[in-house]
Amino acid sequence: MSAVTGNFLGNISLRLTYGYYRENEYRNGYIGSIDYEQSVFGSGNSSAANLRVGYEYQNKFSSIPWVSGGQRDGYTTYIDYSTYPSDALDFSIGARLSNYEGAEQYDTYFANANYSFGDRNNYFVIGLRGEYSSESRSDIDEYTVNLSLSWDWFSDTRRYSSSLRYDTDDNRVAADFSRTSDYGIGGLGYRLSAERRDDYDRQSGNIDYVANRWRGNAIVSRYSDSSSDDEFAASVYLSTTVGFAGGRFGVGSDPVGPFAIVSAHQSLEGLDVEVNGFEGYNPNAIATHQLPAVVGLNRAFTNNQVNVDIPDAPPGLDYGDHFHSIVPGSLTGHVIHIGSDAVYTVIGRLQDPSSAAVALKSFNIVGENGRYSTFTNRNGRFVVEGMQPGNYIIHQNTDPSVRASFILEEAEDPLVYLDPIILSDPEVQQFEVVEESSDEKDDKTNEETPSVGRNILVRPGDSIWRYTYAEVKRAKQNNGFDFSTVEKHRLTLSLSDYVVSVNELDDGNIIHPGQEIFVPNMDSFIIDYDKAMGMSL
Repeated sequence: MSAVTGNFLGNISLRLTYGYYRENEYRNGYIGSIDYEQSVFGSGNSSAANLRVGYEYQNKFSSIPWVSGGQRDGYTTYIDYSTYPSDALDFSIGARLSNYEGAEQYDTYFANANYSFGDRNNYFVIGLRGEYSSESRSDIDEYTVNLSLSWDWFSDTRRYSSSLRYDTDDNRVAADFSRTSDYGIGGLGYRLSAERRDDYDRQSGNIDYVANRWRGNAIVSRYSDSSSDDEFAASVYLSTTVGFAGGRFGVGSDPVGPFAIVSAHQSLEGLDVEVNGFEGYNPNAIATHQLPAVVGLNRAFTNNQVNVDIPDAPPGLDYGDHFHSIVPGSLTGHVIHIGSDAVYTVIGRLQDPSSAAVALKSFNIVGENGRYSTFTNRNGRFVVEGMQPGNYIIHQNTDPSVRASFILEEAEDPLVYLDPIILSDPEVQQFEVVEESSDEKDDKTNEETPSVGRNILVRPGDSIWRYTYAEVKRAKQNNGFDFSTVEKHRLTLSLSDYVVSVNELDDGNIIHPGQEIFVPNMDSFIIDYDKAMGMSL
């Protein structure tokens, strides 16, 4: 149990631990301590505490309760103070006094001084430590003075580093050289170290490598001391990660945790999809059409951004968003689909019947595979991204009667230039109802239905109505058709955004919004575009 409180007078910490010992002479024991710290004169630019005082007392307590014996009574008290006269110089002094029943009273007093100098690439520290210790039972006083020297070096990129250490205590000499692993695929890192003291010496080396689908690490070491033979050890670790999410498998090198599977569409065959690649760094993973990649999501329950790029993508290839945001759970899998059939970027030019450019107009493009909006420049040029092959109708927003059709065919080059598209006003027919006698209606009913036909564009929100031939006698260019004067039979109203089935048309085939349908009897069917355009077909 612990408690901490802080105010302008300083920080005070209280700790208490209780122990129960089933196998020991004393079943119960405890240890408690109180610590005080404060930032006082000489703390330098740091706001950290530089004065610390503490007292610890224990009664029949042992820190290893599973081992019989070891319970102690006694106390320890300490005080230390540090000061920083300058950025290069620091001093510290302190004392520790301890007294435990059945053990020696051990008192230690110390003083340290360190002087540092250098720059961001080379850093030197010279240290001097003096210590006095006294043991009451043996009546032995000991004085020691130790000198330490250290040097650290870093390359400009901070990728390489080395260090040297020397300490007169045990004549310790240590050296180290390392290379930090690169970010992403192809990351290579290694470290070589050696240390020697009066009673032993050791050397070790390790190397690690990160590939697209796996990672590896190898370690070798040697240890020797005065009491045993040389000891050698070597080990190699290889690992890979297989993820399954959304019905897809992926293979990567990231460790276990929340992950995303990056899957490349078949239209991207032969292209590498780089994941989380940044300028000057290798990507975390590379996905292909044949084998999706797995990348780790580092932060659970918060937003993670996954970046994708295809450096070798041909001009005009539209493979979707570059940035994908995911909020994963503690161990969840997610799927990111890259690319689709809609990979074409289309550049076209619109002209009127006189071949003049249709400039600065907005248009809608409707097809069986999607709906797009575009705008022409002063030369009548327009650009649409993310299209896929199919038949399309393009019409002006402000006047849908200004329209034309074009076909986008499959091509190896995703950047497609269309031939000039000529816009024209389609034939507009209005139907007028006339009064007929019953005999005339009967005669008309027996007449053969005309074979006139026409393609009609079905769009979301359209209403399709059916009129019997006997009720419509003739068609001509005339406004003022009155719906209320004829009997009409609605086939469907307000087409959905996806499909609508019209059994009376085209033998019950599915009709998609944006699809052209063939109406076999011109006099029998009309389409009402929200009744705003009258009876335009």
